[in-house]
Amino acid sequence: MNVQTIEQIAALNIRDYGPGKRALGEILSEAKKQAESESAETGVAAALNNGDIDGVLLRILETPDAVLKGMNLAAHAMGTKNQVLFVPDQAEDELVERLKDACAEYGVRLERGIVDVRAYQNWALVHIATMEALYERANGAEADGVYISLDGRTLKKERPDVLLSDLLENPSEVKGFLSGYEFFGPSAAGRTLGELKIENGLFRPLGPRDCIVRETEKRLMKFCVQSCGKCVFCREGLLQLQQIQKDIMEGRGKKEQLELTGEIAGAMPVSTPCTLGQNAARIALSALELFAGEIEEHVKKKNCPAGQCRAFVNYYIDPMLCTGCGNCADACEADCIEGKSGFIHMIDAFDCTKCGKCAQACGDEAVKLASGKLPKLPAKLTKVGKFKKR
Repeated sequence: MNVQTIEQIAALNIRDYGPGKRALGEILSEAKKQAESESAETGVAAALNNGDIDGVLLRILETPDAVLKGMNLAAHAMGTKNQVLFVPDQAEDELVERLKDACAEYGVRLERGIVDVRAYQNWALVHIATMEALYERANGAEADGVYISLDGRTLKKERPDVLLSDLLENPSEVKGFLSGYEFFGPSAAGRTLGELKIENGLFRPLGPRDCIVRETEKRLMKFCVQSCGKCVFCREGLLQLQQIQKDIMEGRGKKEQLELTGEIAGAMPVSTPCTLGQNAARIALSALELFAGEIEEHVKKKNCPAGQCRAFVNYYIDPMLCTGCGNCADACEADCIEGKSGFIHMIDAFDCTKCGKCAQACGDEAVKLASGKLPKLPAKLTKVGKFKKR
C-alpha cells in the first residue's frame, strides 16, 4: 500500500503506543490543522514516551529502517519534510552513532534527550513503535504485535492473544507485576497481552522478596532524574512522592502521608503537559490501591514483609551455628562485632550499618537477617557450644 493521505493512515486503525492510545490518524490530522490555523510549521517527531525510564523499547531502533520509513510516510501524508527522531540520554553511545547514518539516509534529524512538548506543540508527537507499525501495516501486515520484556533487558514481540501466564516460569509465586508506569495484581497473569495494553514494554513479575515500597521509591527517583523540572507539579510532586516512600522505607512513615500521596498523584496528570508528569504518579497510586496491606504494615507495624527495608531488619549471629572463627568481625567496617577466637560473636545492633558484609564473610552461615523480634542471644561473650537458649 502506498500511503498518500492522512485519511489512508486513519483507515489502518493504528493507535499510538503507550499511554493514551490515541488514533494515529487523529494525531496527524490535529497537528496539521493546528499548524495551519497558526501559520506555523509542522512535522513528525518520534520518540519513546518522556516518562519511559526503562528504555527497553530502544531495542526497536537496533534495526531502525521500519521506524524511519514510517516517519517518512507520516510526514508525506502531512505535507511536510520536517522529521525528528529523539533518543533518550540513557541510550548507548554505540546505538546513537549507528542511528546518525540511518537518519541521514532517510532525511530525519536525530536529537538526544526527552521531547520538549512546548517546542513541538504544532507537530505530530508519536512513539517509535507507532512509526514501525505504520510502515508494517502499510505494507500488508494484518495486526500489530505486542512488545514485552519480563526482565527489563530482553524484548520480545508476541501475539496479542497470548496469555501472560504462558510466558511465566512460576506464575503461582507471583504476587503482582511492575509495568512501565504502575503495578498490577496477580490476576493480570490470566489476561492476554492485548488486554493488558502494555505501555512501555516492561511487565516484570514480582515475588515475595520484592518490596512494593522499595520498588515504588526507586521508580519515583528515576522519574525525578528524568524530569526536565520545568513544570512545578511534576518537579515538586515527584520529589514529595519519592520522599514519602523513603520515609516509609526508613520507618518514619505516617498514615497522613498515604492520604497526601493520593492528593498529589491525583493532581499531577491534569497539571502537567507531557507523558512523564501525566503518568509518573500512577506508580504510587497503584501501589496504594493494590498493596495497601503491605504498605500499612510498614507504617503501622514497622515491618517490611519482603525483608528488604533495612530500617526493619537486623543482622544477628546464631549462637548455635557460630564457630568463633572471627571472619565476620574482620569484615565489619563499622567495628560493631564483639568476639574472640573460640567464642560466640555478637553484633551491636545500635552501631550496625546493615551492610551485610559479615554475612558474606561467614562460611558457617551463622549470620542471619531477621525482620521483627530477634531470638534469644548471648548477653556476654560465651564459649562456642556453651550457649543455652533456655
